[in-house]
Amino acid sequence: MTAPREMRLAGVVVAGRPGLADVHVHGARIEAVTPVAGAPGPDTDVVLPGLVDLHTHLRQPGGEEAETIDSGTRAAAAGGFTDVFAMANTSPVTDTVDRVERVRDWARTASARVHPVAAATIGLAGHDLVDVDRLADAGVTVFSDDGRCVDDAALVLALLRAAARHGTVFAQHAQSGSIVRDGVVNARVAATLGVPGWPAEGEQAVIGRDLALAAATGGHLHVCHVSTAGAVDLVRAARRAGLPVTAEVTPTTSC
Repeated sequence: MTAPREMRLAGVVVAGRPGLADVHVHGARIEAVTPVAGAPGPDTDVVLPGLVDLHTHLRQPGGEEAETIDSGTRAAAAGGFTDVFAMANTSPVTDTVDRVERVRDWARTASARVHPVAAATIGLAGHDLVDVDRLADAGVTVFSDDGRCVDDAALVLALLRAAARHGTVFAQHAQSGSIVRDGVVNARVAATLGVPGWPAEGEQAVIGRDLALAAATGGHLHVCHVSTAGAVDLVRAARRAGLPVTAEVTPTTSC
């Protein structure tokens, strides 16, 4: 009979002061609840599994006036999030193993675990793929040019093939540049303001194409900030068909 192994699970408190804690489990028994080193600890031992934010902008490096790894993860921990995925649209862009490791080094004393998301294309430029194999070998699990759409279907195909090969995820900012062009706001609002709009078709065209490529490759597609009913319908139909697709929604309409 195999002896029970000890596990360390992250949890958040449900009463009292929130904090980040390690839950030490041996077999079926919780042996101890201890604060994570360098993080604010809870004032009670009542815990639930921590939440995970798949789409976080910690802005470090290059945008520290807006957010830092320290400030962003303190806010995450206060809200019950023990893990956050940090998007790559920093300055410089997180598009190499060295830059991923630098984010990890900064996050060693963070209040939540930080998982660097690597860019899908070098410099977020949409032209050349990052070294997906090397980044995946370094532990990167999500690739995304979030903030910009990877419009090139051949690049998306390559990314999803790599996702199938490595068990990683391609997270797409679904907004066709050729359709949206110089749009600045939701098309309905734009019509009242007299400015260029973001038509819903700009979101749905990208999602439909990428779902077809996910079906062809078996690679996991994650659709960032879904904002239209048509896009929701596309994702629902794909999931019913068993395609490897997930999505997140935004509180405001972006197309």
